[in-house]
Amino acid sequence: MKPLETRSGLPGEPIAVRSALGWAVYGPCNDGARRRVIAVHLPLNQVRTDYELNEILRTQFALDDVSTFVGPLPEPIDVARAKAILRDSSFKTGDRYTTGLLWKADDLRFPDSKPMATKRLIALEKKLEKEPELKKEIQQQISNYIEKGYAHK
Repeated sequence: MKPLETRSGLPGEPIAVRSALGWAVYGPCNDGARRRVIAVHLPLNQVRTDYELNEILRTQFALDDVSTFVGPLPEPIDVARAKAILRDSSFKTGDRYTTGLLWKADDLRFPDSKPMATKRLIALEKKLEKEPELKKEIQQQISNYIEKGYAHK
């Protein structure tokens, strides 16, 4: 981008620089209340005269003046769903808040955990048969849970 030629207008207007790659226009552009920075690359094979450069820039500025409003992006479905769950299931009880769990889907189907629990129980029973002291400690702990109401038969 070694500049071969530079053209500038009044203070506060863009500057045009010609290099071996073509023209680049940059700098501030005052158009009322808005202030922008412009950067345009114009290959040399497209620009032959000052008049053509002027027309290309005029077209570019006209395109820039067409205001396009890009509103807020739509909320992702997951975020909207999470907000709906929070809105519908949250409530205040005394000084505390209670809210529903943010499941990914409404129709969750958990895998059957009974076979795995049965296998773990059988493994634990075998271990307790081998270690009587551990068996007594676990029985005591279970008795404590039943007394405190944490567990029941």
